[in-house]
Amino acid sequence: MVYPVSGGRGVNVVATTFDKSKENTVLEGPWQVQATEEEFAEAFSGWEEEFQALVKVYSSPVFIAVLLKALLLVH
Repeated sequence: MVYPVSGGRGVNVVATTFDKSKENTVLEGPWQVQATEEEFAEAFSGWEEEFQALVKVYSSPVFIAVLLKALLLVH
């Protein structure tokens, strides 16, 4: 998801990936980590060309852990 911020002078990017190796594990360390532009580009390599162009000019990327817990509703 990409949306304008600061009166249209910038954009915020929300993109997710899934690391299967970390499924059902406990988060070790901080939930938010400053990333380098190279780490950000690597995390989303292979995505569409339009997104790759945005990744190349995005400054100060931050990785944020998204912790999800599935709810099982039984009726």
